[in-house]
Amino acid sequence: MNKILPIILVVVLSGCGGNTKTTLEKCADNLTLGMWNNIYFMESINYSDDCRFEKDKKTCQRFIKDSFLTKPLSKRLTNRSYENKFQGCEAAKSNYPETFDAKWK
Repeated sequence: MNKILPIILVVVLSGCGGNTKTTLEKCADNLTLGMWNNIYFMESINYSDDCRFEKDKKTCQRFIKDSFLTKPLSKRLTNRSYENKFQGCEAAKSNYPETFDAKWK
């Protein structure tokens, strides 16, 4: 009985890790951050300020991170641009699975 308690504790605590993203999500999220200067994408996620210039990069990427990439995957995939990035990541993973997993672990 004394050995079962630590095992149960480890199983319970490891299940409480919170919001862990898959390698595909990490890849698509990273590629999406690169879209900070795409006016159409920024409008599609309800950001109305100008993001065309390098000086705006950090502010615009912070908005993407804080307001778009925190949404559940099912919501992010309703955005066509994000869906395209995700599909590109799926293709990369199927072509080079070990390299992909090592990069996005």
